[in-house]
Amino acid sequence: MNRRKALFLAISIAFLGSACKKETVPVTSATAAPVPNVTVNVVNTEFTTFSAKGRMQLEKPDEKIGSAVTIRIKKDSVIWISIVPALGIEAARARITPDTIQILNRLQREYIAGNFSMLQKKYNIAASFDMLQAMLLGNYLPGEPGTIKEIKGGEMQQIQQLRNNLLINQFLDVEMRKLKSMQVIDEKTGDAIVATYNEFETQGTNLFPTAALVLLQRASNPDPNSKAASVAIKYNKYSFNEPDMQFPFSVPADYQRK
Repeated sequence: MNRRKALFLAISIAFLGSACKKETVPVTSATAAPVPNVTVNVVNTEFTTFSAKGRMQLEKPDEKIGSAVTIRIKKDSVIWISIVPALGIEAARARITPDTIQILNRLQREYIAGNFSMLQKKYNIAASFDMLQAMLLGNYLPGEPGTIKEIKGGEMQQIQQLRNNLLINQFLDVEMRKLKSMQVIDEKTGDAIVATYNEFETQGTNLFPTAALVLLQRASNPDPNSKAASVAIKYNKYSFNEPDMQFPFSVPADYQRK
């Protein structure tokens, strides 16, 4: 994979998780019977805005890319990411809203503009804004009433939902009342994203994971070096509810659209 595509992959999944040990998450069959009146034992991080700085590393069988990363979120509105690999020079910037995805590749003087349907068609990554926002914060992703089921038998509370062709399994620590892992499987392609969270810290009333790991498994990709990747992020500075947060994004006139 060339560096441009590697950078796009990093941006596409970097904000879904970060650095912790790899874990195998047991998943019970999707045919398990729904449990009526499911009580979800979780407390999500509440915020209006979120800002964080940290380190990110993308690993694939044939390469590793490490960089500094800055992430900003306005709840339900904007996700903004800046990636700076070395020497303080920004390599890539992304601005994501529920309707748009914009990515600058400063190394190649290119940009990508589209939406989540484009992400699915062009890169075979199934996602939505609320899913990415939840993964970034380590928050439980609610399902529509009557669409979730509880899978009994594990050490953690397992809540399952189906969104179109995406099977979503969420594993909750009932003592901490926090999401510990989220698995999203595209039932059409077999592709999957698994985000696992660790190193929780308390700030105000929020218990927040400062470290997570995201595994991307692309069964549909014929390239053996692109079938699996991991993105690790470790936040070293973060804050909530800052006033007047900015999300600057502009495309230079000489950049080529891809």
